[in-house]
Amino acid sequence: MEFRIINLEGVTEKDLLSAIKDNATTASFCREQIRKMKAAAAKTKKVIPTPITEEIEVTLPVSTDEEDVDDFEGEVDYYLSQLKDLTAENIDELIEDSLPVYKKQNARLILLRLKLESLRNLRELNEVLEDEDLTEEDLIMFKDEAELEKKKISYIDSALSTPDKSEKVQGPIEQNRLIFVPTISGNIRIIDEVSRLTPDYYEGFLELFDSIKDGTFKRVKRFTNNNALNGVCEVKGPQMRVVFARLNHNTYALITAFIKKCDNDNGYNSTLKQKVSDYRAVADQLKANLSNPDFMYEQRNYEIELYRSLGVDLTAKPQFVKEAK
Repeated sequence: MEFRIINLEGVTEKDLLSAIKDNATTASFCREQIRKMKAAAAKTKKVIPTPITEEIEVTLPVSTDEEDVDDFEGEVDYYLSQLKDLTAENIDELIEDSLPVYKKQNARLILLRLKLESLRNLRELNEVLEDEDLTEEDLIMFKDEAELEKKKISYIDSALSTPDKSEKVQGPIEQNRLIFVPTISGNIRIIDEVSRLTPDYYEGFLELFDSIKDGTFKRVKRFTNNNALNGVCEVKGPQMRVVFARLNHNTYALITAFIKKCDNDNGYNSTLKQKVSDYRAVADQLKANLSNPDFMYEQRNYEIELYRSLGVDLTAKPQFVKEAK
């Protein structure tokens, strides 16, 4: 199976949807094959005799090129999770914050993939509605779900039909709000972590923090299949990670920032789980204070301190924060 490569100039939406569907299937197949290869390679040992007749076990390496595919799938999963949380009561209010912003790289491709998933859901719901044995209660429930899915598709179509505004936007861009999670002792963990970085990482972490603020969420990924981390997300660059959680439509709690040099580090996983646990212990308190002017003023000062430690003076230019809904 091979990925379909298409020229985006002049391509129809139908062809793009078809290509995305095919590539999603291919990506799933490739990941499964890579998983099997890794499992087989981990069991395969090559015995190399040395001049003194000793035997050395060497694990055969496996070369993969799945990172880009996984990054895209991770971003799609992030936005799908936002869409799944929408209801008939809140979709009009929250849909704008549940779709990728126009500035985000690959925003159009992500939107098309989201549309494909909604079309698939709608098709399955319509098939269920054809069941003559449905109770009246179930019939109403599935009809409501189908109508909600249609509404999501309508909003996605609207986003897809909106011309690229990146060169036309005048004035400031509204930004999300950042909330800083304290340690048990009351220090601001992420500021302490950033203060220990070497200057080589400043630019990369600035991009990650900026991506949370402007809603582009660079290479965003949800943590799944782990109860200790479910509901928490990360944005990432080469070896760099910023872990965060959404508090409301435009407010995000910064949990930790760090350099990740190994994907299979038990110490890293244990430490991350503890930091997320510390966040969960204060999450309700943080949410309760979002309308407290003194608390938000303090958070703004933490943000200024964070950026100053990375070489940027936020006081030199005005900040425009999204209004609460």
